[in-house]
Amino acid sequence: MQLRLASWYTALTMLTGLILLVLIYLLVVPSMPSFLAVARAAPFNAANTVAAPRSSTSVAVSSYNLRGRVGTSIITLGSLALLTLAVLSACMGWLLAGRVLDPVRAVTATARRIAERNLHERIALRRPADELKELADTFDAMVGRLERSFDGQRRFVANASHELRTPLATARAVAEVAATAPNASPDARRLGTRLLTIAVAQERLLDSLLALAHDESTIDRTAHVDLAGLVVEAVAAHLQSAQAAGVELLTELVAAPLSGDAALLTRVVHNLVDNAIRYNRAEGGWVRIRVGVGEDGRARLSVVNPGSMIDPADVSALFEPFRRLHYDRTDHPRGSGLGLSVVRVVVQAHHGTVRAEPRAGGGLEVHVALPLCPEDADDEPPRS
Repeated sequence: MQLRLASWYTALTMLTGLILLVLIYLLVVPSMPSFLAVARAAPFNAANTVAAPRSSTSVAVSSYNLRGRVGTSIITLGSLALLTLAVLSACMGWLLAGRVLDPVRAVTATARRIAERNLHERIALRRPADELKELADTFDAMVGRLERSFDGQRRFVANASHELRTPLATARAVAEVAATAPNASPDARRLGTRLLTIAVAQERLLDSLLALAHDESTIDRTAHVDLAGLVVEAVAAHLQSAQAAGVELLTELVAAPLSGDAALLTRVVHNLVDNAIRYNRAEGGWVRIRVGVGEDGRARLSVVNPGSMIDPADVSALFEPFRRLHYDRTDHPRGSGLGLSVVRVVVQAHHGTVRAEPRAGGGLEVHVALPLCPEDADDEPPRS
């Protein structure tokens, strides 16, 4: 932009100078006589000294092309002046364009930082009141409103989740007592078990809400975590539910050390495994989990499961909060619709990427890529 502004400034200056030079030429040169008679003393000639009288002086008369000489001088000197003016205007244009664009660069830099969720940033442009000052102040006011809105939404979700933890914990304790009491009737035990399952699901929902509302600026990315170890823990935690659903868990694991928040990364793995178990085949289901290091030096986690056919156009909707495919009001929901939403938020907070694609024959493939530990980024672990 600065180069374009300087180029336009130089071109405008050159055009103005060229028009002025042409006007000077057209106004001055035609008004002059074409030739001018000039008298001058004749050169000494020895052969004429005798014939010429002593009192007379020899004078020669010649014509001088005044119009041509003046026109040539105007064009030559004017061209040199235009070239000098072009160099000076290019330098001045570059400096002036940079001066004008400095506030725009400040706005752009602040907007880039704000795009990384630093909503506390402000431009705070200090300059006389003009259009750029008005633009910067308007941008600051807009960001302030966004910050207040996001903070209010985050506080509401966090407060609501924390407030609901106490009654859920109480309900879970009552359900556990009812399900494990030695003198309880079979109906009471079945009811207690059912209530315990519901309480656990609601606690999982609250955990997902808290993770979704998590402030990225408070994430601890210094803890060393092995992605393969997280998968081992997740498989052990979901083994019983997988067996109850008739789903076989298959793993292919290679060490992949990461730096990040262990609790949030654990939530990513648990959500992916839980989602794959829930939305699997009714019979003969399986979940294949792979962990390793890709050719680009990033840790790779892939979770594949069979299931119902998914339209590729609907895959992006899976990462939206509270979105569940193949579910209407007459069906019982198998999840809260927050599992993949939390996965995307946490992975992006750790500077990673996540993508999903329909599996041929039905089901889903989810692929996560995360940066390795800085000290291990150049040392790819051996593959089994």
